[in-house]
Amino acid sequence: MAQRSRPTASDLLSDPGVLDHVPTLEVFGFAAVTTTGGASVLPLRTDWLQARAGRIEAVSGWAEVSGDRFTQAVVHLQKGRAATWQGLSEAWRRLEPGGRLLLVGANELGVKSAVKRLSGELDQPPQILANRARARVACWLREGAFAPEWPVIPPLEVVTDGDRFELSSAAGVFSADGVDPGTLVLLGRLGELDPPTSIFDPGC
Repeated sequence: MAQRSRPTASDLLSDPGVLDHVPTLEVFGFAAVTTTGGASVLPLRTDWLQARAGRIEAVSGWAEVSGDRFTQAVVHLQKGRAATWQGLSEAWRRLEPGGRLLLVGANELGVKSAVKRLSGELDQPPQILANRARARVACWLREGAFAPEWPVIPPLEVVTDGDRFELSSAAGVFSADGVDPGTLVLLGRLGELDPPTSIFDPGC
């Protein structure tokens, strides 16, 4: 007898009364868009490929989001708080006045504290649309003058062989808060070459 898979936070989006059946802007997932249509923003290539294989409209970055503003946006909570807040800020900016912003996430990722923080930044209480399977979905309306705070990611200062420079990093990427050892080795070897005018670093 086959075992039933454990419900995930994304499964809560199919609960009655959670989603309005309107084209949705979805960030870091595509469970809602599968049901309602719309567009998914999927920076992770494996997610993007999976969505495209299912014939779901998916883009890898915000610059590719086209069309009018949305009346509903869904953001999936990420391990990295900066990535989550960047997604919330961008989704909020693309909502129509009065549009719904939904945050979905698991308790183990800290969805309760994320809901509390976002409610404080928006100065409005959340509407909890679903709360089961150790996860929840919360909703806010785009109204008033408040918005989710854009995450500030300070540049990383790097020193190699006496050279000092800064690296910029995007939210949610590997080692965004510090230079990893592999990158330090690569940067140290660049000094042995003729000064490059451009660098192609595939997979990074």
